[in-house]
Amino acid sequence: QQVLEAFYELGTPQHEEAVIAQAFKVNQDDPYRVHQYNAEQLLKRQQYEKAIEAIDQAVKGTNLGEWTLSRLMGQRGQALEHLRRTDEAKLAYKKALDIDADNHEAKSRLKAL
Repeated sequence: QQVLEAFYELGTPQHEEAVIAQAFKVNQDDPYRVHQYNAEQLLKRQQYEKAIEAIDQAVKGTNLGEWTLSRLMGQRGQALEHLRRTDEAKLAYKKALDIDADNHEAKSRLKAL
């Protein structure tokens, strides 16, 4: 994952897509982690629509713990909030809190909305 992060930070968009494609090939048994990482990077790059797509794929994973699922829903809320889709963002934050009531980021974002 650290190698993936390094390439992702340094590469052009085309290079990044190639690295992600290779990560999916290597992680065919658990592509959800790649989606999860990709979502984080897309959020950093303010590519919110793509981040939502990656998050929606990541939450399909079967080996994700409550903390990870709650965090993903919180990230989905952030992306939706940036897209000014406030009602959907609120629902995502509420879902994050349903999964993990201690998700402080989701609490504070929901309160701010």
